[in-house]
Amino acid sequence: MSWDKNTVNCSSLDAIKDILGKHGIPYKISTLTTVEGRGLNDDFCHLPPWELRRLEHGGYVTLEWIEQDADCDTDDIIQSETFFPEEEPKDWQPIRQTDKTGQCSPQEEDK
Repeated sequence: MSWDKNTVNCSSLDAIKDILGKHGIPYKISTLTTVEGRGLNDDFCHLPPWELRRLEHGGYVTLEWIEQDADCDTDDIIQSETFFPEEEPKDWQPIRQTDKTGQCSPQEEDK
């Protein structure tokens, strides 16, 4: 693990959920899957696994995903995207693996 890698939550799902709740607009939330974070913040803060969720709200569907990179210094990012229900992807992949460098250098693995 590197001191430079974190799991960063850039999803708008919680903000949407909070606004809906504040205005009394009904919504339905479900968990698509859970994923272990691989960042320093996950280990150091002993964070539980991240839930990747699906939110139905006011004629829309918001889906979350995480982009996890094999590189030891590239942050893993949780993001979200909103669709009309009829446009919701049937083959949604909530965990997406990327590899920006191929592998960590030996020096980085020892940190």
